[in-house]
Formats: sequence, structure tokens, C-alpha cells
Amino acid sequence: MRNGAPFADMPEPLQQLRRALLRDPGGDRVMAQVLAIVPTAGLDAVLVAVELALEATRHGRVSVEHVQNVLGINEQMRQAQQN
Repeated sequence: MRNGAPFADMPEPLQQLRRALLRDPGGDRVMAQVLAIVPTAGLDAVLVAVELALEATRHGRVSVEHVQNVLGINEQMRQAQQN
């Protein structure tokens, strides 16, 4: 993932996220977690969530939790665990 070859054709929001994440240790793992959300949430929803997370954390570190929060996944997971 560090050389980026498999991800050269990713949409720009994911490219921006990848660049931001790879500045920090463990960023590749966070990127993999974000990409793992795509099959359940859908690419368009993840792209919007990534854009909003990047905008909200311009001076901080984006996390998979930021993206999940925008998608409402954390709330859905809590509800599923309660049932």
C-alpha cells in the first residue's frame, strides 16, 4: 500500500485520505479499515463521509471512526449489539 500502485485509480477523496493517513504510523491500517466499509455502506456514501471527515479534521488526524461517525455506522453497531 505504501507505493500506491494498486490505488492509483481510486477516487480523489480516497487519494487525499490515503496521503493524509500515510503521514502517520498505522495510517495504512486505517486506510484499509476505511476501504473495508465500502462493501456495506457503498462507495458514494464512503466518498462523502471521507470528504466530510477530511474537512472536519484539516489540522488533525483522520480516523476510521470519523468516517464511521459520518456514516452513522457506530450507532448502527451499538443498536445491533443491544438486540
